[in-house]
Amino acid sequence: MIETMFSHSNILERALDAAQTRDKVISHNIVHVDTPGYKKKQVAFEEYLQKALDSNERPSQIDLSSLSPKVIQPMDSTRYRKDENNVDIDVETVEQIKNYLRYQALSDQVSHDIKRFRTVLNAR
Repeated sequence: MIETMFSHSNILERALDAAQTRDKVISHNIVHVDTPGYKKKQVAFEEYLQKALDSNERPSQIDLSSLSPKVIQPMDSTRYRKDENNVDIDVETVEQIKNYLRYQALSDQVSHDIKRFRTVLNAR
């Protein structure tokens, strides 16, 4: 029963890791907003998670080694300023807020899972 109850906890852990990595990458992009030639970076994670979930396996059977967040430099970022920097501070700020909200939702889910676990323990 407990295994079923927390079968997604490892996925939540990986998603939290991705959110932390994304925060660092976005902050790094913002710091380099005025660095000539700097190319922004992004974190790829949700695509890998979706592919794993589409495999129709139970969450406890998903190979978590393929669910690590990866820092990438997107090739489609072709908007360049004269100094060849492609960081847009407005876009990065919005991404930072979205990531913060994602992190909060994930950590709330982890807290909820812990409360459920405590409820099960107290019921025994």
